[in-house]
Amino acid sequence: MPAKSKTRGPGRLSAEGTAALEERLLDAAEATFLEHGYQRATIDSIARAAGITRKTLYARYANKDEIFEAAVRRMLDAGVPYAPVEPRGKGPRELLLNLAKGLIALHETPHMVRVYRLIFAEGQQMPELARMSTELYDRLAGSVVDVMAALRATGRFPLMPSPRMAAVMFIELVSSPSRLRALAGPGATLVKAKADRYVSEAVDFFLAGCGHAGEEKVE
Repeated sequence: MPAKSKTRGPGRLSAEGTAALEERLLDAAEATFLEHGYQRATIDSIARAAGITRKTLYARYANKDEIFEAAVRRMLDAGVPYAPVEPRGKGPRELLLNLAKGLIALHETPHMVRVYRLIFAEGQQMPELARMSTELYDRLAGSVVDVMAALRATGRFPLMPSPRMAAVMFIELVSSPSRLRALAGPGATLVKAKADRYVSEAVDFFLAGCGHAGEEKVE
């Protein structure tokens, strides 16, 4: 007689099902924490978002702290969501304008706004979030460092500091105001004309500070 196939007991999941459930749970936890913050997020809201019971959730995590740490750890291990900046331009000014606009667009995406809000609200109490903040900035600065190194190598920027320092200065100059306004909410956003003028003048200020002689302006 053929051997009987082994069956799982009621309520038991296969390895694939267990892995899928874990991913669904952490997806729900990440979305809930980003939307509501750590303090306002609840076990019930995470369970509902995942489509599971509290009992199922508690079978995997003892409390909200453990779920939070697991969700943040997964975000870090997978790489914090980041849209690479690909600056293009015929000259340094046009290139830096496009780079600045790419940085601002990244900061203003709803997902990144929620990530920054979570970091600022909970980072002091949560070491994992402080680590995320550092990783976010390092990844962002890294892409800009390459641009600054290429510009510095042309010899046309005699006053430019090290590429790393120049990258940090550029990021803070062109994108910090937009990031702070995005965190404050829609009411703090500048109209497009004013935002474009700020970016244009910030890039000119940066070029002058680096000793660049100037070029024809291309908006």
